[in-house]
Amino acid sequence: MSEPTSGFSRWTQLMDRAARDEQLTPEEEAFCESFGRNHSGAERELAAYSELADLTDIEAPEADDSRALRTLVDGALSQLEADDAERVIEAAADARRFKLLGMPGWLLASAAGAALLAASLLSGSRDDRSAEARQNASPNANATAPLTRAELVYASGQVKIEGERAAAAGRRLLSEGMRIETGEGSACVLVDSDINLCLAANSSIRLSVLYTPERRIELTAGLLATRLSTQPEGQSLTIAAGEVTSTAVGTAFSVEHTPGRPVVTTVLNGKVRVSHRGDERLVNAHERAQSTASRVQVDSLSRTEEAGSWALLGPTMLWHDPVSATLELLGEPAGAEAWLDGQPIGRAPLSSLVPVGAHHLLVRHENTVLLDREFHWNAGEAHSIAYQPPPAPAVAARRQRASAKKLVPQAESSAKLVEAAPETPALTPSGKPTPAELLRAARRQVRDGELKGAVQTYESLRSSYPESDEAHTVLVSLGQLQLTALRNPTRALELLDAYLARGGTLNEEARLTRIHALRALHRTRDEATAIAEFLVKHPRSFEDTNLRARLASLRTAD
Repeated sequence: MSEPTSGFSRWTQLMDRAARDEQLTPEEEAFCESFGRNHSGAERELAAYSELADLTDIEAPEADDSRALRTLVDGALSQLEADDAERVIEAAADARRFKLLGMPGWLLASAAGAALLAASLLSGSRDDRSAEARQNASPNANATAPLTRAELVYASGQVKIEGERAAAAGRRLLSEGMRIETGEGSACVLVDSDINLCLAANSSIRLSVLYTPERRIELTAGLLATRLSTQPEGQSLTIAAGEVTSTAVGTAFSVEHTPGRPVVTTVLNGKVRVSHRGDERLVNAHERAQSTASRVQVDSLSRTEEAGSWALLGPTMLWHDPVSATLELLGEPAGAEAWLDGQPIGRAPLSSLVPVGAHHLLVRHENTVLLDREFHWNAGEAHSIAYQPPPAPAVAARRQRASAKKLVPQAESSAKLVEAAPETPALTPSGKPTPAELLRAARRQVRDGELKGAVQTYESLRSSYPESDEAHTVLVSLGQLQLTALRNPTRALELLDAYLARGGTLNEEARLTRIHALRALHRTRDEATAIAEFLVKHPRSFEDTNLRARLASLRTAD
């Protein structure tokens, strides 16, 4: 039995016992009180029971008073039937209505008549399925709530659910009341309808209310960013941080809760209603609300100040398409940075939903590449991928000496050698390695941290096979190495411009590296132009937020 169903079932059983005037334990009374606070329907049922309890001490009425008594019973009953969204509470209440075992017979008869009247009214206003469910309900039937799907869709670093290490993303549904915590990591939860909840490091939330239109998340510590599409009429999302609540129906915002400091609500777009101790303010996009002891104070903020919240929401683009697969990345050392199709997606250990199709996965730690592979993922597949730590210097030296005998000299320089593949290398009629073999050799050098050697091998490929597809493709890798390893942004810019003149599948990576090269050369106007072009051509890039913040600062400086 799932946690939500078991909670409702326990509520039903305890209320049955209370209806029989059985004594509940302090723990059971505490559960009922807590459950009633978090479920509006349960709260209404308790209030209605309280009203009806007052009727149990009334003497049997005279005929002239029966109409007035019937009105009292109908009024109490209407509270139980008022909200169709709380069907689970109604179904449970039907089994216990009017404390059947403890009421006087005359009152039970009146209550029964009121119940039949209410049932006839409800059957005309609700769909046939709901009516059939009520008719089939029995005192022992488990109550069921409208289903809401909540699942962990992203976890990077240390993430726990209910105190235990989180399972792979997309493989476990979350229940109301569950707690999610991050250590040195981050996590994202997706709730219907399209509510993204992303936690920063050292943060914790509780999924307080999921099964009502007014969903509620408790932020107990840290930073939570959320982006939600416009919710159906009557539905909303509230982030509660202590006594401060931030409520929206379709927007992007973040809430930061640090003990001893004001709660900060940052609105990225749309509008959010922030309330604290009776003071309520409507906060607009690009504004920040700080909730002090006395009031809610609202100030405007710059795009740069928004960047951190936008960056926390960056992974949400991975599951933008509902057709997805699951990636789980593990290995040593922990904390290695993962890049998918040229975009950073977090640090290992990492688990995330990812779009289906062909992808390039790169994992590196500091300047060492630990994994560099191409993958194709189909819908619904789960892939667990492990990377290995780099070899120790002594081991690397032995491997280099062992492979020296397999090295093939290059035509243009007898001193420049390329490691052969483990399998028999494919050679051209002239005896030289093929472009594909040179490309594999260069990638192995990058993997082993031999970045300058990789540059030489890439250049050798271009000079030996200038018209090959490989010679064009390596222009981007060469540009990146010239910029990062050789600290030569001018040469990097030349290579990247040469690639973009013809273009290809690495256009996004080339444009992004080109922006960094222009920044290194302090060509701010050209950098601003390059960023603007990038944002137009690649609107769904993970770098969108950071680049927009950078562009805003460049334009302000002008």
